[in-house]
Amino acid sequence: MCGAVEVTGVYDRESNCKFDLALAGNSWRVRASKLLKGSQKPSFHQVQRLLKEGLTINIALEDYFWHRLETMKQFGLQWAMKAKKYLKFTFMLLKLLQWLFTKDLRDEIDVSELNPFQPVTQPS
Repeated sequence: MCGAVEVTGVYDRESNCKFDLALAGNSWRVRASKLLKGSQKPSFHQVQRLLKEGLTINIALEDYFWHRLETMKQFGLQWAMKAKKYLKFTFMLLKLLQWLFTKDLRDEIDVSELNPFQPVTQPS
């Protein structure tokens, strides 16, 4: 990649590397800004990918866009954990209802039989 430092005729490997990192950081911030200000909500995958790229080019953890993306990631993880708990609860409730509907309503229900992880057996 030809950096601006090379165009001026002054080639210093360290300066070129610093310049390229600064360009990469600026490009990352522009993409992060577009993602955050876009009309659509960013996906969890997009946020994760941008954070990973930021780590690669050493974006400071105090950076405004880094902080915003990290906050979005944490909210996404919290939402996923709540959804997982809700799904577990819903599954157990459905198993309980399935078990209750397979019982003969005249039979007395033994609470010890209420194990949502056991397969439901049909009454004989």
